[in-house]
Amino acid sequence: MSVTITLGILLSMTTLGVACSAPTITARQRSAGALRERGMTHAGAWGAAALWSTPARAEEEEAPDLRGHWRMDLRVVSHADIPVLGTATVLSHSIFKVLIDGTAQTQVQHTEPCYLKAYPERAIARTIIPRTFVDALPNKTFPLTLEPDAEGWRLQADMLPQYIGYTPDGADDGVPLEPDDPRVEDTDDDGRPGATIRLNLPLFDDVALYTAQRAQTLLDGHLSGVDRVSGGVNIAGFQQRTLSASNRLFVSNPNIEIDQGRSTFEMVRLPGETPCDELTP
Repeated sequence: MSVTITLGILLSMTTLGVACSAPTITARQRSAGALRERGMTHAGAWGAAALWSTPARAEEEEAPDLRGHWRMDLRVVSHADIPVLGTATVLSHSIFKVLIDGTAQTQVQHTEPCYLKAYPERAIARTIIPRTFVDALPNKTFPLTLEPDAEGWRLQADMLPQYIGYTPDGADDGVPLEPDDPRVEDTDDDGRPGATIRLNLPLFDDVALYTAQRAQTLLDGHLSGVDRVSGGVNIAGFQQRTLSASNRLFVSNPNIEIDQGRSTFEMVRLPGETPCDELTP
């Protein structure tokens, strides 16, 4: 999962209007799009670069065996200009149950979302992520790329696009703009379009936001032995839309920027399979 919650309003994932403004696209996101147009994923690009830069060492050394059970913590920082509330910086914290399997040469990671919460740096509002929202997030399976470099063993992974509140058509041409778009789904089965998050505000009480979001989380870190991995997070192709809201003042689409310099992940090996309810902050 890669859900990015950007405040008190939305998800960044993950990570989320009738006032139609195109989402901000960063240079890195444009680069990600260019790679896809050339038929190359980020993982593929990383792998190609590694083959050029370290062929001799890669042949001499065997990649560490990471197979087993892990916990992964994903922390994504975002900045959003939010109507009524002003500018907000939000940390979203996600916890995943992880299994790595496959062969020693081709290791594959499986993730199951367990926990998601947003923490604004200023107490403008409190974001409430319903349990039904977390339960509706999909599990993911993706390959890991392990390559030696000057710092040891580097791990990179493309967690693949994640769609919240809608199912893309074949073109994957952006998030829906309106709640009656045929791609919109009631992801969390609450009778509302998209996926619902809630804001608790002093002057407005609870406000429900019905959202759609697209994000693709890229992990890039280094191993500390064979029991810990940590590094940076890049959110590629990020888009989010407030389709509707219980209060019209909040049906808007602020500019959102992912703070890649402060967004991180950490994976820690577990002694065995651990249920989600035991993976707590």
